[in-house]
Formats: sequence, C-alpha cells, structure tokens
Amino acid sequence: MTRLEVIYCPADGSPQIRMIEHSLETLQKLVGGYIETIRVAPGVVAIVNESGLLMDLPENTTLKGLSFVGNVILAGHDPGADDFRSLTTTDLWSLIENGYFRLQDLKRGEKNESD
Repeated sequence: MTRLEVIYCPADGSPQIRMIEHSLETLQKLVGGYIETIRVAPGVVAIVNESGLLMDLPENTTLKGLSFVGNVILAGHDPGADDFRSLTTTDLWSLIENGYFRLQDLKRGEKNESD
C-alpha cells in the first residue's frame, strides 16, 4: 500500500504532518465517515466527513472563508487527477503564506495511520 504525507487537523488538537496509508478506509477512519473534498488552495484539498454538519461534529477551523467541522485532512490533488497525492514543500509553504497555518503551529505526527 502506498502512503501519503498529509496535514491532519483533529478537531480537538493542533495540525500535524502525518504519513498515512493511501486508502479510502484510512481516510474514512480519520474523518469518521464518508469523505467529501473541498479545494482550499491550488493543488490542495480538504478531506472532511460529508455529514459532519448533520452529525453536529465539533467546530475545527476556517479555511478560505469556509468553516469546517470534525477532523480535516489536507492532501495534494492535481486538477484532472482521480486520486490524492502527498503534499509537497510548495503546497505546505503556500498554505503557510496564505495564512492557513503558522509554521510553529504544525507538529510532526507521532504515529502513522494504517488500516
């Protein structure tokens, strides 16, 4: 199984850079249900629980004027591609420069998510 380097933003904690398994099951586990994607920056999507509002998940963050609830995963995604990719250094700096995160707020995740 391939792996993705993503930013995982738990609703109850600080954003973390993590390596996760590149599988639908892992993404669904991390957001707690079926996934929905929203483009938040060039080449970057937020992966969220599609029923997060209906499930009354806790507030998380605001990106591009959109409020997100529950856990959020930020991953790379190229226009026209059918799949996600790891975030690049350019993606990460774009998120920081556009005010999504401060560098000092990002933590390196201590554990890797798998199945």
